[in-house]
Amino acid sequence: ESVYHQKPEDAAPEKAEGKKAPLRALLISGDCLLSTMVGVSLTKLLLKGGSDMSNELKNQVLLLAANLFRLTKQHSSGGDRSDSSVRLTQCIRLLVAPCGGRME
Repeated sequence: ESVYHQKPEDAAPEKAEGKKAPLRALLISGDCLLSTMVGVSLTKLLLKGGSDMSNELKNQVLLLAANLFRLTKQHSSGGDRSDSSVRLTQCIRLLVAPCGGRME
């Protein structure tokens, strides 16, 4: 659509296909450092919240960390041995620890 070629006014509006949030676009494009920092920051916030945090919130952060790990692992510069994968694995281990992330 331009100034010279306009849609008819009675035409149905198109959906914004392919339009993603900027953070999501960066994560999917393979920004391993950003994905690691998002996972680590959310894990730290959850652990600092203590016992006040619900299990639902803990599960959401765990799901996000696992998906970020999967994205990092699939990227060409990532893999099992990359620093990003190791840090996200540590976050996942803390979240699934039976002591609730407390270091005993």
